[in-house]
Amino acid sequence: MVHFQVPAENPIEFLKNQRSNKSKYVTEYINIISETTRILEDESIDTGRFLTVFTINLQSIKKIQHSDIVVGVSGDNSIGPRLITRRVDPNLSHPYLRKDIMSRIGTTLNNVKFTTHTFEAIAWHRKIKDNPRYYWKPDKGGSSHYSSEIISYLKSMSFSDIEESIRNYREYLKK
Repeated sequence: MVHFQVPAENPIEFLKNQRSNKSKYVTEYINIISETTRILEDESIDTGRFLTVFTINLQSIKKIQHSDIVVGVSGDNSIGPRLITRRVDPNLSHPYLRKDIMSRIGTTLNNVKFTTHTFEAIAWHRKIKDNPRYYWKPDKGGSSHYSSEIISYLKSMSFSDIEESIRNYREYLKK
């Protein structure tokens, strides 16, 4: 079993500097993580849930049922690493109600008055409720829930994007 703490500064650099059992597959995996992170950050997507400070605890394959993510590599050079993520309980991944989002954003969002109407306009126009990354509704009733990523998404919207959502939602409601 290997156990070490990743320093908070840069997890990717830390992984790159690890010399034990460094193979071309590990290097390729690190490069994929680096490139994916760069692309997400260029699109103003919060990578906080994608890359965080963590403790690595490598276990035997017999304990795979408890993992959050599985990375598989093969000896075949033509096949790259495969990432398999486990489903997460939406009660854990989407903990926020609309009122929680409202309080976390505050009364203005990028110089636009932020109300429940503003939130619903954005959610309708941007199809937030069709995106499981941001939204989850229990099958058997109950309140709608949002992930923490919705906050970053909303904050990344420009003034004109928000105004466009409100304008289009207003037109939709007139029909």
